[in-house]
Amino acid sequence: MRLFVLFLFFCSLNGAFASEREFIIQPNKTTEVYLKDTLSKDLKNAFGLLSRHLAELNKAELTQIINPGPTTRIYLKQNRKLHPDGFKITIRENKMTIEGGTRKGTTYAVVHLLEILGCKKTGPNMGHHGIWEEIAFSCGVIEDKPANDVRIINLYYPEDTEYRDWMRLNTIEEIYPDGYFVHTFHRLVPREIYFQDHPEYFALVNGKRTADQVCPSNPEVKKIISGKLREEMSKQPDKQKWSVSQNDNFSYCQCDKCKNIIAEEGSPAGPIIHLVNDIAKQFPDKIISTLAYQYSRKAPAKVKPRKNVEVMLCTIELHRHAPIETNPECADFKKDMEDWGKICSNIFLWDYTINFNHSISPFPNLHILQPNIQFFTKNHVNALFEQSNSTIGYEFSELKVHLLSKLMWNPNLDFEQEKQSFLPTCYGEGYQYISQYIDALEKNLKETESKLWIYEHPVVHQNGLFQKNA
Repeated sequence: MRLFVLFLFFCSLNGAFASEREFIIQPNKTTEVYLKDTLSKDLKNAFGLLSRHLAELNKAELTQIINPGPTTRIYLKQNRKLHPDGFKITIRENKMTIEGGTRKGTTYAVVHLLEILGCKKTGPNMGHHGIWEEIAFSCGVIEDKPANDVRIINLYYPEDTEYRDWMRLNTIEEIYPDGYFVHTFHRLVPREIYFQDHPEYFALVNGKRTADQVCPSNPEVKKIISGKLREEMSKQPDKQKWSVSQNDNFSYCQCDKCKNIIAEEGSPAGPIIHLVNDIAKQFPDKIISTLAYQYSRKAPAKVKPRKNVEVMLCTIELHRHAPIETNPECADFKKDMEDWGKICSNIFLWDYTINFNHSISPFPNLHILQPNIQFFTKNHVNALFEQSNSTIGYEFSELKVHLLSKLMWNPNLDFEQEKQSFLPTCYGEGYQYISQYIDALEKNLKETESKLWIYEHPVVHQNGLFQKNA
């Protein structure tokens, strides 16, 4: 079988003109590939990925050369003008140039080409590809970049390197320093060191000092955090984002100074943002990340995060049966989201798409994934963390990870088409029954006006117990 990739399809993302000329990769023949920077991990990874899969598709062999010449046909290089994960593919009759941003753009360009050729990944060590006598691309240019700079799905599937690259996902370790991703007050101001001699460094709650949180308005706390960060940054100089964020509890400080700031700002986030702004000012070449989570979720009325401050906004309290933007129950979060979007252009959205208590039970929330991600991105979210069920045996884990990954890259894709094209590849001949089952769950959810909660037991849905009045 000969594969001809229509140029109008290939270049649909940038609307380039069509051409009848072709770039052809012959089976059982060697094609020279030039890597402009042989030390680049991304270029080497992209070359390996392309080489392995072309060998499977039509037994084509790629060979890496040191110096390009008249017989060189594929060029891999980085382009600093592109988004770090973006890419540009230029195809001429005898030459294909694959350019990527400085992070993983070239790898993602190769993934894009392989997907056009029919290669699919449905999970770690799971996938599909055809076999072709000849591969031909029409000449032209294609460019693409993600809607979100950071795209993380938590749990185990993305631990597989090739699967993660195929899904165009990042990891916490790529972006954040070891130990400084989230909930870092205890690490920055250790209670074991300071609490006994300086309880005033910690939160005053109901008239008593507790080591649960720091006091963000205490000037000595600010000095300790700055010194600790400076020390840690020297150990991990390549990391740009550093978390200065509340511990995972509700014990925020109520000392007189913090209370006054809270009253002025209308939110317990006020003292935290004041602290984080002061820290960020001392490290202008870094990004200081903090949480808008539970008690600090509401945006402050007056203070605005500095440009090098990242706000992690979390959706933990919400039900998952309807889109956030149109669900009246989510009106307070919707306002918080919009308020943060007005004062901060650097928002990390921590979302939850899983039932933590019963991950194998039905949790029909696929229909809200796209509208929620669209809502996030239009409110200045540029980083997404989806805490999801990406583990073997969990409810539709392969499908959900695939859809989330695609949506984080392009929130406006054709969702139904993406879902229906994935089902037969992953689930085989019985996929139509799975599709009907998914539709039946969603239909029943809407008809019974049931809610979905991320810590629920499945028995709450027995006989419609967990309905709109729950």
